[in-house]
Amino acid sequence: MHCPPDGVASNRDRGGDPKDGTTDIEILNYALSLENLETSFYAKVIESGLFRGAQLDLIRKFADNEREHREHLEMTVDKLGGKPAAPKKTTFPMDGAISVLRLAATIENGGAAAYLGQANRIRDKEVLAAALSIHSVEARHAATLNGLVGLPPTP
Repeated sequence: MHCPPDGVASNRDRGGDPKDGTTDIEILNYALSLENLETSFYAKVIESGLFRGAQLDLIRKFADNEREHREHLEMTVDKLGGKPAAPKKTTFPMDGAISVLRLAATIENGGAAAYLGQANRIRDKEVLAAALSIHSVEARHAATLNGLVGLPPTP
């Protein structure tokens, strides 16, 4: 793993052809696993009762975005002849609004990094376009959440 001076590790493969050994379906299912996790997380955040007003509205919007991502990825995996990754059972600490927002920022920053980190491995241009489109939404979620918890909007 490559680690640049700012300390953010890169998940891009540095040797050989990055497309060797990974299929678009595998990459999409990896992304789908992330979207399943995010969808579950935001559902539990909404159910927690920790947020009201504008923050709850924002969380609901993020939850809607993640559901849309999940549905799009499921349809794409199906279209390519694969079997979509099934959601896994998840639990998340709901110990207070600030800690939940920090966890949300961590999840969204990780999601944005994961999409970008796999971009050079995707073969199909339509799949790449979709992944980069989702990446931009994840990055905006991350920047917004970073601002809410006092972190810089960018890594």
